[in-house]
Amino acid sequence: METKLKKLCFVPVSHWKFLSQMAMNEDWKYKDTPSDYEFPILVNYINYTYKRLANLYNKDPKGNWLFISQDRICFNTGLLTKNYEWIYMLMVKNTHKQPWISKGFFKESDNEICQIDELPRKATYINNIDELIFDTEAKIVSNFEHILEDEENRKRIPEDIRNSPNLLSILNGEIIRVKKRVACNYKVAVPQFYDGKVQFLLPLSLSNNSQNTDLVLAVNKVTDKCYKGYTCLTMDMAYNNARQIAKPETEWLAR
Repeated sequence: METKLKKLCFVPVSHWKFLSQMAMNEDWKYKDTPSDYEFPILVNYINYTYKRLANLYNKDPKGNWLFISQDRICFNTGLLTKNYEWIYMLMVKNTHKQPWISKGFFKESDNEICQIDELPRKATYINNIDELIFDTEAKIVSNFEHILEDEENRKRIPEDIRNSPNLLSILNGEIIRVKKRVACNYKVAVPQFYDGKVQFLLPLSLSNNSQNTDLVLAVNKVTDKCYKGYTCLTMDMAYNNARQIAKPETEWLAR
């Protein structure tokens, strides 16, 4: 099964707006990042939700991850309406570039969805709830060479300290501090799903005049007692990634 929704299905722009109004109230817009979409976080969420479901389907076609017939494809978006009904995306055959076209997003009580006897499941990302808890006994080792020398990573560092001669010391000090924050409150470390596994997002406050998060370190557990920090993200990128598993409620990332 094709895993990229954009290749499989054409989605009219109006469908994204409709979905944003149907689902529980949520801010689906970036704060600082330009985008071609009005609701870029929502578009990304649906694309990656479908990708996860298609991958699960390819591994286990009988797992009820997707509903597929000759003329319809349906999947659970993982979103709820304001009245707590699951929202499903329904595709029908297309005559243009993509083989399918979105018929729209529907709640489970809609006639289009009631016709499906066994509705598909929502995507899953973990096997054990412990995967979502950061291990404060493990150390954090950061790949500063990649973070500081990679052009894209470096641009994400606040401009007022980007060229500071003490940047490395500032980063090291902040990583020590954030680990203590996580030890006091495990919710500070926010999980994201990337490259087939759960990773964690850690908030860094690097500017002298700021108590707010201005950079996010993504860490991946490489051994039982070691996380590796391999890249840094902007706040928009961090929220975008974390939203895939669940709507972030942690204070530093919540909207």
